[in-house]
Amino acid sequence: MAICDKSAVFWGLPGDLNEWNSICATWDSSTGLSQVWVNGKAGSRKGLGRGRSLTDPSIILGQEQDAYSGGFNTNDAFTGQVTDVHMWAYVLSPCEIHDFMNGVSFKPGDIINWQALQYTTSGYVAVENKPNTSINACYNDLSRCSRV
Repeated sequence: MAICDKSAVFWGLPGDLNEWNSICATWDSSTGLSQVWVNGKAGSRKGLGRGRSLTDPSIILGQEQDAYSGGFNTNDAFTGQVTDVHMWAYVLSPCEIHDFMNGVSFKPGDIINWQALQYTTSGYVAVENKPNTSINACYNDLSRCSRV
């Protein structure tokens, strides 16, 4: 996680390949405390940029940045699927994070709301509707697939 010119690495969090992973990152400017949650499990909290504020924030999904407005490099691009991105102007409580990660009713993000998102894409990006079926169920039960 990077805030302004400070960064922190969170080790030991789960992240299964080819399965949906729910990731939530929090940062409180007043205390500097940051934390990453993966699939409902909280990582350790770390101090990062206490008292800092984000001026002219730019939110970039799917592209690692070496510097602010550092451009786009295909070698640093995310490969995979992304859905249900929300961002709030406040730190969510553990209960709010749990509800969001479990698909329970939640208040959409007041900074980023996935359902109302206006975005641009760069490079090869396929935008699809979210399937009604769990992608994990499809991968785990390939016998349901039709044969051509």
